[in-house]
This record gives sequence, structure tokens and C-alpha cells, in this order.
Amino acid sequence: MKGNGFSLYDIEDFLKDAGAEEVNEKVVFCLKRELEELTNELIESSRVYANYAGRKRVKKSDVLLAKTSKSIIMTKTVIATKRKHSHP
Repeated sequence: MKGNGFSLYDIEDFLKDAGAEEVNEKVVFCLKRELEELTNELIESSRVYANYAGRKRVKKSDVLLAKTSKSIIMTKTVIATKRKHSHP
């Protein structure tokens, strides 16, 4: 992600709003890195879908498709991992 990305203060507030009573600084930095990485992946996938559709401009539908595709891939990975570990 270009620029400053996500504010550490905002991430700390987000964690507290989500129910964390105390927030470790290492957790804030870790979540910041993860959010930026996920955002970059989502942006890149959105660009791929827009390009495939013959457009230079990314639309909301590209972002939603990228998000859905990532969710499906993550779900398949979790299922495959569970199967791998449950069968000797």
C-alpha cells in the first residue's frame, strides 16, 4: 500500500472497539502489516479482473469479485488442511 497505510492509532481503536481490553504494541504492528498485505492483494486481484474485462478503471464489482474469490480460496485451503490432518 502506498503512503502511510493504516494509522496505528486507528488500528488500536479498532481492536478496542472489537472488545480487546488491553492492546499490545506488537499486535498493533502485526495487524497493520496484515491489513496492508491483504489490501494490496485485494487491489491487485481487482486490477486483474478489471483488466480481464478490458477496463483500466477498477469498479466496485471487481473489488467484490476479488473479495469473494479470496474467501473461496481461503475456505478451500482450510478444508484441505483439515482433511490432510484428519486422515492418517
